[in-house]
Amino acid sequence: MTNRDYALEEFFRSEMIDGTEVLIGLDKGDIPNGTQVVKVNSEPGDTHQDGTLGTVVGAWEVTKMAKAKLKRLGKRPAKWVYWVKFVALPEVPMAIADYRIKR
Repeated sequence: MTNRDYALEEFFRSEMIDGTEVLIGLDKGDIPNGTQVVKVNSEPGDTHQDGTLGTVVGAWEVTKMAKAKLKRLGKRPAKWVYWVKFVALPEVPMAIADYRIKR
């Protein structure tokens, strides 16, 4: 593998929301864009609680290196990070681990 500079545009698209740039993954996840999902496995302090509905608008596959680091930190590694627009805050896509949403 060669050392190469990657442009963010290869992996993410950009949306401006209230003057802030939000990057959204361009991968095709196991849950396709446009799929309605429900939030599960909420944690204290989460903006959206279990049962909140949303729509997938982007995905990014978690790298092997990131998965290994999460495991070392005692965190549950995800295969995918999804960007979801939840009905409670539809103008802001939220990045969320795959195990925290379901179809």
